[in-house]
Amino acid sequence: MINAEQIQTIVKRDGAVGAVHTIYQLLGLENPETGVRYWNQELDQPVLESKSPWKPSMLSVKELAKGFMGCDGEPLDRALGQSCRAHREVGDVLEAGAEIVPSQFANISAFNAATAGLLEARMLEAYTRPMFVLTNVVETIPSNKRQEKLIGIGMVGDNAEERKPGNPHHRINLPERYVTSPLTVNRGNGVDVTREAVMFDLTRELLSQAETASETLGLRKEYLITDCVIGVTNTYTYNGTTYNTYLTSGNWINKLASNPLSDWTNFNAANQLFAQMTDQETGQPIEVDVKQVLVMPYKEMSSRYVFNFTGLENTSSDLTRRGFAPNPLGGGRYEFLPPSKYAYRRATDATGLNLSAANAQVYWWLGDFKRAFAWVQNIPLTIVRATATDYQMADRGLMFSLFADEMGTPMVKDPRFVVVSTN
Repeated sequence: MINAEQIQTIVKRDGAVGAVHTIYQLLGLENPETGVRYWNQELDQPVLESKSPWKPSMLSVKELAKGFMGCDGEPLDRALGQSCRAHREVGDVLEAGAEIVPSQFANISAFNAATAGLLEARMLEAYTRPMFVLTNVVETIPSNKRQEKLIGIGMVGDNAEERKPGNPHHRINLPERYVTSPLTVNRGNGVDVTREAVMFDLTRELLSQAETASETLGLRKEYLITDCVIGVTNTYTYNGTTYNTYLTSGNWINKLASNPLSDWTNFNAANQLFAQMTDQETGQPIEVDVKQVLVMPYKEMSSRYVFNFTGLENTSSDLTRRGFAPNPLGGGRYEFLPPSKYAYRRATDATGLNLSAANAQVYWWLGDFKRAFAWVQNIPLTIVRATATDYQMADRGLMFSLFADEMGTPMVKDPRFVVVSTN
């Protein structure tokens, strides 16, 4: 655990403002080489550096207060009272700069900035939990529109014709195709930090509150994407017409009944559906690069066993012939995604697929999730701090408030790139 003495050492060495940046770097919020925040370009959102020396759980707001404001020799509530007055008079030290504010205010403002960073680190940690599986495997599409329209050109097909000498070339038309997303939705939460919360932060309740605020956003996003992936919500709108994601007949077939993942033959049966996928305009085969497998938690161990066979043995009924061959599913060719607890829950919920537990347990998906699904994102996870500079916040005894919000929606880009197998 990080105590007040360690914080004081950093403050004395780096100064109030420098200590804030040092703490941000130790928590994994800020790159020490460039001085900028860590950002995941693929997900288009802020992230924590996984190899950072400090974890948010190692710090408490109370120890930060002691470290920055030197509260060992005076009551903590007196220093916190100075903190509220300082904010009303000089604002944030990171914006104003240490050289233009009294040194006693600098430490107080730096403490608030460090506390905000600590809470933000906990928020990011909770928002990007490893158990949010599907959030990390669909494509993120940054957008500045409430409804995204993915416009493309259809395939030409087999239209090449023989041309006699001197004849004009045969003209072809390039058909337009487009897929539209549902309307994006803004969601948000906030955390209020009071003087009492800092004084009595013995069990790190502030960190738990910050974690809950952002985890609900991450959880809601995971559920929205899960519903889109497993077919609870059907958002595939092609050229203005909405279709179910998974079909057993029609323009494509990507749902296979009675095909639990027991061995390579079940995998092969699902994989063969991709060979039958055709372009909607021309009926020509399309190329699908099968990359990922998603199973329910119930089937995790047995499915891993199927993919990790070192070899297969084939024998005749009278045992006169025996054949050995490498496992066609081995070698790490396919990515075995962590089983999704949320997919299982939505599969069995009455508001989801409404399946029995026995049926839901054997559902599994195969394909290229980034080609099939996307998260249209107007606003990535954004964390904003408001200091106690107005009457209402001062009247409530708040030191500052932290707000987290995001805006986006899941969509099906092309259902031909994923196949679901059922019981």
